[in-house]
Amino acid sequence: MVRPLTYRESLERESVGTVEEYELDDHARVLGVRRHYDLWAMRQYELERCLVDFALPGVCEDGRVQVQEAGTLEAHERELLLADLSPEMGEWIEECLARVNLRDRAGSRALDDAKKK
Repeated sequence: MVRPLTYRESLERESVGTVEEYELDDHARVLGVRRHYDLWAMRQYELERCLVDFALPGVCEDGRVQVQEAGTLEAHERELLLADLSPEMGEWIEECLARVNLRDRAGSRALDDAKKK
């Protein structure tokens, strides 16, 4: 189960994952700005807040696949499980997060249409 970020959380997500470096001259005038994005920090922020409940396959120490449910995991276990997802499972969760937070095409169009009214 996923939930969208609140407006405040969406702003916090951007600030968590964005670092700006300013190049200044001898008189403290800005000559240039470099912006770096930490996509993993932004994704972790979303996973912590948006991924409310889940049942995902996880591999036990003996190699067996077992369903891992969010409610049965400690915070660090949950983080490890999500960090070690297969690329396909990670992409699927990213798509779900993009849809719920209106970052996919349909959501972007809906927001654009709402702004025009």
